[in-house]
Amino acid sequence: MAEVADIVSYVERHPGVDPDALMRHFQVKDRTLRLYLQRANESLAGVARVERRPHDGYQLVVEDEKGYAAWVRSQAPAPDAVPSTPRARVRYLLNDLLLRADWITLDELASVLYVSRASVSSDLKRVEEILADYDLTLEKRPHHGIRVSGSEMDRRLCLASLVVDDETGTDSLGAGEQGGGALPLSLLRIAARCVEDALDGQGFEINPLVRQNLLVHIVIAVLRMRAGNYIPMGQVHLDKVRRAREYEVAGLIAARLDQELGIELPEEEIAYMAIHLAGKRIVAAGSSADDGLVITDEVWGVATRMIEAVYRSFRYDFRSDLELRMNLARHTAPLSVRLKYHMAVDNPLLTDIKTRFSLAYAMATDASSVLVEAYGARPSENETGYIALAFALALERQKTELPKKRVLVVCASGRGTAKLLEYRYLKEFGSYLDEIVTCDAAHVEKVDFTNIDYVFTTVPLGVRLPVPVCEVGLFLDDKDISQVRDLLHNGSEAGTLEGYFSPELFFSHLDVSSKEEAIHFLCERARAIETLPDTFEELVWERERAARTSFGNLAALPHPMEAVGERTFVVVGLLDRPIEWGTGPVRAIFLIVISRSGHDGLEHFYEVMAEFLMNAAAIKELLRNQSFKNMMALLDHQESERTKG
Repeated sequence: MAEVADIVSYVERHPGVDPDALMRHFQVKDRTLRLYLQRANESLAGVARVERRPHDGYQLVVEDEKGYAAWVRSQAPAPDAVPSTPRARVRYLLNDLLLRADWITLDELASVLYVSRASVSSDLKRVEEILADYDLTLEKRPHHGIRVSGSEMDRRLCLASLVVDDETGTDSLGAGEQGGGALPLSLLRIAARCVEDALDGQGFEINPLVRQNLLVHIVIAVLRMRAGNYIPMGQVHLDKVRRAREYEVAGLIAARLDQELGIELPEEEIAYMAIHLAGKRIVAAGSSADDGLVITDEVWGVATRMIEAVYRSFRYDFRSDLELRMNLARHTAPLSVRLKYHMAVDNPLLTDIKTRFSLAYAMATDASSVLVEAYGARPSENETGYIALAFALALERQKTELPKKRVLVVCASGRGTAKLLEYRYLKEFGSYLDEIVTCDAAHVEKVDFTNIDYVFTTVPLGVRLPVPVCEVGLFLDDKDISQVRDLLHNGSEAGTLEGYFSPELFFSHLDVSSKEEAIHFLCERARAIETLPDTFEELVWERERAARTSFGNLAALPHPMEAVGERTFVVVGLLDRPIEWGTGPVRAIFLIVISRSGHDGLEHFYEVMAEFLMNAAAIKELLRNQSFKNMMALLDHQESERTKG
């Protein structure tokens, strides 16, 4: 059965995976997972078994190598030798070009892939974009064809990314000159044993989530060395790496690989492994996994600038939050190594982080622009997810330290009724309140609102007040209590998204042909209605250059690099035809402008918007019926569903 082969393959490629990670990956509950594992072991009987080891997750134990290889072949679906989609062709082309040293023509590639020369040319544009991320280029020469040019290290890192980032759940790295093979799992198992022996012997711990990435890099190194390709390294750099503890551990791994495979690694290759070890530590907020980690002035300065960037964009002031600064610095130390050497990590929590901590993820994305400046590489979405956890923790700490509010409670008439309301509010919301002032509706205009945060009234007032007003019932039913508590906890704009949207800044059926044209149109419309600086559009483009803003599902969420609005609002643009956003097609654009003066309700807004943008059915319905009324109904429904959850 499909799930048997899938779960065995996943455990083999992720030794030490815990049950929760397996349940998330296969989207099943504990009982179903146990059933899958039982079926897997029944199918594997006599050749291998999946077992759970205390404190070390699930492992695949192979008892009969030949028998297991035969089992794998028996489980494989009928091979589809020719990639049938543009994405699959891009992966095939990358495999082929990265692993070959000779030239190949477009006509030869078109013949192998059974597509036109024009299709290959189109696919190669995406290939060139991916290669550029690793400082590699596609060299072209008349009458010869094309080939990849660049350093051996960059070539290996790009090859490894094809395995690490593979969303299909299968290893698709070519193992030979022609490309299209699979990463040898037998070699992966040998590498796993060598790494485990060396790390255990030295008491050297790396996060199990990224251990597999290190194994992939080691296997690629062995394959490339067998083909005669080695990594050069300058003597000065080599001397520096030799002094690190990671070099000693890497030397032990190399010795074990020599014993197992009969391949002797030169010093440069050992240093290369040491670099990976140094970059494979992920420091979680509050963890003790960074004992002995030295935070340099450079790293401390980077963490400080990340917090400054978040203040400029979101007006959340974490500048005095020493714990956040320390968490960012501790994480940045190993992250800087990964960025400098384009090393990839996996983050199985990424989807949950994007939805549950969407504001923190947006903050981490903006903060990552500092990392681009400091280390010359943009963090991946997986890396950004880990940074977001530090901001999520800081946001939670702020919630527990909320300043108490001063409120005015207005009733129709009668001092006795007012006192009854005061008593009820103290009972239900005392932990949020500093002072309660009461008055009747006839005298509300005479109240001094200098020290009042919110007004709660049991009757319509008919006058405009300088602070937020919330209408509630006289006896505070469950709905009223929930509404008041949400307001006191999250701010004046929490509990509703209506204040962020307006028909004047809603544009349907836009006829634009590019990202540039769309952003220019929305910025111009925003400036025509709201008070915004002349540099507004350039600030939006600065943010676009710093990090991706597309959410998938044909949606994008751009915003300026700094908080520049007199209020927080959203400009909406809906398109009939998709435009390329740099990371995929987009038809729904939500341009967010954040107020300079504060951030009330922003976390609630981002949480609802993130869930909405990741809801494919909701976006599809919005694009089908592009009306303001329909959008607000869909957002209201998303908000209601979130409240129920």
